[in-house]
This record gives sequence, structure tokens and C-alpha cells, in this order.
Amino acid sequence: MKKIGLGFFIALCAAVPLVIIFLVGGFGSGEVTGELRGSGPLVGTFSLAPDACGSGQSDGFVGVYLGAKDRSDARLKVFQDPAYGEMVLLQIPGSCEGPRCKQVLLKRDHCERLSVRIEKTNTTINDVRVLDGELSLKCKLASGDAISGELRFEGCH
Repeated sequence: MKKIGLGFFIALCAAVPLVIIFLVGGFGSGEVTGELRGSGPLVGTFSLAPDACGSGQSDGFVGVYLGAKDRSDARLKVFQDPAYGEMVLLQIPGSCEGPRCKQVLLKRDHCERLSVRIEKTNTTINDVRVLDGELSLKCKLASGDAISGELRFEGCH
């Protein structure tokens, strides 16, 4: 029996809720500003300016989903893993073929800068804590791909 690596397992666990939100397409209200850009052989060339967000609380993680209301093919999950720290699971814009999309898991060891701030506000909506925060990253993958940008989000639930 072939063993799966811990990194693969983490990526798989992180991806399942992301795939679900892509298929359902649901985001809470909230505001997102900023942009991520990427280029390279794996991610191609893309620019992503999310305008919607949702809390990860209902999926059991501390973090947020970010995406564009009019694009189901470009989203990301920003979260804090208790064992591995801050991570970003990026669904590569334009990579979807049906329900299958290419994804990249960005961790500290890929990045010159990976800073995630997630604040719980004093507000809850339907028993979901509203989150504010920001993401700043500058990452270079082993494949030579570069992904960087800054995003701010508020009112995510």
C-alpha cells in the first residue's frame, strides 16, 4: 500500500471545503480590496481581485474564503493551521475543466513573505462570527511560478 505524504493530506483536507464552496458558489456579504497576481508555467499569468468573502467557521476552520462574485473559477482559502501556521489554497484562475480546478497550496516555506491577519469581530450573523483581516504574500514555487499581492477583507461571515 502506497503511503501518502503529510503535505498531500493537508492539501486534500484544505481543498474539500474549497471545492464545495466553488460548486455551491456561496459567499456571505463582506468587502474585499486588493489584488493577487501570478505568473509561471504552472499558474500561467493571472490577476485576481476578489470582491466577496465568507467565513470558514461553518467548515470548521479559522479563516476565510475569498473570491469574485461573477467568477467561480478563481477563489482562495486563507487559513491558519494549528500545526503548520498560515496557509493559502489558491484555485488557479481559468484552470477549471468542469468541476476540476488546479490548485496551489502556499505555505511559509514557499514564500519570502506570507502574512495573514484574521480578526474575530464582536458581531455574529446566524451564529457565525464576522471576520476582518488581511493577506500579504510574495511566493516563488519550485516550478518557477511567482504569486504575490495584498488583500484586505472585512465583514466576512
